[in-house]
Amino acid sequence: MRLTQEDQDYRLHFRIENRLFQHEEVATFRWHDCTARPHHYRHASAGFGLRREGEIVFDWQDREAQGSKAIYPLVDEALDALSVAMVARCNMAKGDAEFSYPVAEPDGMAHYQYRSLGVENLETPAGDWNAASIERDYPERGKRSRFWAARELDYFMVRMDHQENLFVRGRIELTSFRYLTVPP
Repeated sequence: MRLTQEDQDYRLHFRIENRLFQHEEVATFRWHDCTARPHHYRHASAGFGLRREGEIVFDWQDREAQGSKAIYPLVDEALDALSVAMVARCNMAKGDAEFSYPVAEPDGMAHYQYRSLGVENLETPAGDWNAASIERDYPERGKRSRFWAARELDYFMVRMDHQENLFVRGRIELTSFRYLTVPP
């Protein structure tokens, strides 16, 4: 995961790759006071017999999402599937028990609902963390995602467990990290 700043905008690049699965997401957005205003989002995944990809251009002037599978109206606080991670950091830092977001997807608007599972000590290959844990609630039966975000890293994700269905599940976790610039 790499977060870079380009003038007043940010670019978040998330990539996973191993011999069985590949996943990549890239989002560009404006960030101000725990609010993200997305400009562009794309994703692509392949593995375990699944293949998904899509893209969205956010046209805030015309209030329209131009998704690769549909064009539809944008709601005021719409996010993309990756900038959600940036905004969720703020909810975790405040200790919110539940939170939700309207999310633009390639085929239309969705609603992502999260609930806090508390704080725990978590061991990863990159170290031990005091981590807030949240779970995303899905409408599909059997689908689950749980995330752990390290307080010491301003609530950036250090582990994710995802279950697509009864047969497909996986874990990603932080193996190393470094600041690209020295934090203030």
